[in-house]
Amino acid sequence: MQRVLIDTSAWIEFFRGRKFTICDQVFTLILEDRVVNCGLVEYELLLGARKEEIQGLESQLNKLEYLEMEKKDYKNAADLSKVLKARGKNLKFIDLAIASFCIERNLLLLSLDSDFEGIPGLKRLIPNLI
Repeated sequence: MQRVLIDTSAWIEFFRGRKFTICDQVFTLILEDRVVNCGLVEYELLLGARKEEIQGLESQLNKLEYLEMEKKDYKNAADLSKVLKARGKNLKFIDLAIASFCIERNLLLLSLDSDFEGIPGLKRLIPNLI
């Protein structure tokens, strides 16, 4: 089964338990050992976490397979930015880097963020929201 990078938007819903169907989906992916993580997602999660949440969050994230970004990921993010800008779509660096990271490693992206829609080559796992 294809591995999945879970974006910050989906992790937030999972950890806060707001949308139970996405919570079930993330939990299933974890049980199937399909989830990978990267520094960009960890950065966003830790940045938004309350002080009392950080230790538990780090403990949970450390259980996941961690993949590092490489030099080619940054080049690919720049190339992707140029393609999207030519289409009139401007994305934040972090979203471009996450998309490029997934494309390079053939990962599915689970995200609630509509900014990832229409990115060429990016395969998305549709979130369960019902």
